[in-house]
Amino acid sequence: MMRYSDGRQSDSCTKNIMTIRLLLFYSITALLINEVHSAKKTSGLIGQPCLTNEKRRCIPENAECIDEICMCASFYKAIDGACVTEKSKTLKQHCRGGGECHGPGEFCSSFSICMCLSTHVDVGSQCKPVVYPGQHGCEDSTQCNKGFPGANCDVHRNCVCPVGLVAIQQTCVSNEHAAHHPPIQNGEKVKYEVKCQESEKVIN
Repeated sequence: MMRYSDGRQSDSCTKNIMTIRLLLFYSITALLINEVHSAKKTSGLIGQPCLTNEKRRCIPENAECIDEICMCASFYKAIDGACVTEKSKTLKQHCRGGGECHGPGEFCSSFSICMCLSTHVDVGSQCKPVVYPGQHGCEDSTQCNKGFPGANCDVHRNCVCPVGLVAIQQTCVSNEHAAHHPPIQNGEKVKYEVKCQESEKVIN
């Protein structure tokens, strides 16, 4: 290595150092890019972080983004990376007591047959909970229909009202009715009741 009398290195040495620095920079950049691509490949799968800026944040069907992690929705099990549901082995079968109806939401009816509770509905030979307008978590429109006739389960698994109606306090009302009766938040309910009582006193 050549040095000048004032301690400066030769041009060739300086170029070598710059080349080494550039190689290190490109190597580190390549590693970071690979890590990002690897993360994208695994993101959105069961047990992995949810995808961001995506309409469907979790890749498998019947999967939900819970606490920023993709997990199977209720009544579904993760098997080989997929969310699958198992049909009830006891629904619509003969029973002598409630202990013989093993599926979620089932009971032994007076007809000695395993049936769905009034809070559930039969969807694909499995009792699934009723979901009301404005609520999330439906898997089939049958769940919403029982909550309100004509309600449907949209692609985001939300129960939506029939055309021309809007969801207010777990039911469907007309747009005109909703405009005159805005939804009351829990924190505002007391204030609303106090105002009503004061209005009644003035009128009386």
